[in-house]
Amino acid sequence: MENIKVSVILPVFNGDKYLAEAIESVLGQTHKNFELIIFDDGSTDGSLDLARSYQEKDVRVFVHTRKNKGLVATLNEAILLSRSDYIVRMDADDICYPDRIERQLQWMIDGDFDLVGGSVDVLEGSSIIRTKVYREESDEIKASILIWGRNFCHPAVLARKSLYEKHPYEDFPGIEDFVLWIRLALDKKIKVGNLAASVLKYRMHEEQVTQSGKDKQWHSSNQLKVMQIVIRESNADISEQDVKAFESLVRPKKRYMSLRDRTLAIGLMDKLFQSNKLSQNTMKVLLVIVYLRLKRKSRPKNKRWLLNQLMVRIKFMGGENLVKDEYFERKNSG
Repeated sequence: MENIKVSVILPVFNGDKYLAEAIESVLGQTHKNFELIIFDDGSTDGSLDLARSYQEKDVRVFVHTRKNKGLVATLNEAILLSRSDYIVRMDADDICYPDRIERQLQWMIDGDFDLVGGSVDVLEGSSIIRTKVYREESDEIKASILIWGRNFCHPAVLARKSLYEKHPYEDFPGIEDFVLWIRLALDKKIKVGNLAASVLKYRMHEEQVTQSGKDKQWHSSNQLKVMQIVIRESNADISEQDVKAFESLVRPKKRYMSLRDRTLAIGLMDKLFQSNKLSQNTMKVLLVIVYLRLKRKSRPKNKRWLLNQLMVRIKFMGGENLVKDEYFERKNSG
């Protein structure tokens, strides 16, 4: 494995507070064959000088800088600069575990994955307050993405460069990772996975983009808009109303769903499968997860017809045992 070179992409914008610790965690990896591309997005603090000090000490470190253009442009430009077939994402405020690259790369090669992530330990101050665990299998992850579930921690992924060439980051600031995950979910040729083990310490602090003025309602609203755009691009027969109805099925807010919305929600899943964007197994998993989620929730109250319609499709695909075993309920419910 040591003959395989990887490119670690580390974007930074005014991140000098935690940058040294992030860089040190990369330089201390058990897998030594890498280049570390630190891309400074027009910082006005000491980030650039700090990054350059590491470039002077280690030939594997390469620093690039320009005026501020935002994270999406920075990621895409850094990937273009990379000189390997494997891209490791890293943020300037997180900490890699020493064997992160070694473990993820080995698992990717052995399983022929296109992208792999892993669990992360959430760091607040100097203490780990919890561990975020994600679904591990490709079909489960893709199904989870399509129902707005947890799927990957963005700075914890390692991917083939060819994946980013096919699906570059798009200009949706704050949710650029979510857009990428949907693209991957609707590409049945892509295989994804997550290691059960934690691969990094994910730092929570006030300066994070996701914590600065972008509350839960902002994310939910923008994720719905993005889902509408991407799913409609995959199948022109799917309307905005179809996606809204599907969201009200998997993220119910109202006590009752109209017959129209129930029909649209079921119809969206049929259209997705008919468009040949999902493998049969991914579709089966999606149906089972939606069925079990709907079954355990108190809303909508008039869900019997929905459960019956879902079960008809689950039986057609041979997924009854997964329902009886409640397999997905015993795993991470994200």
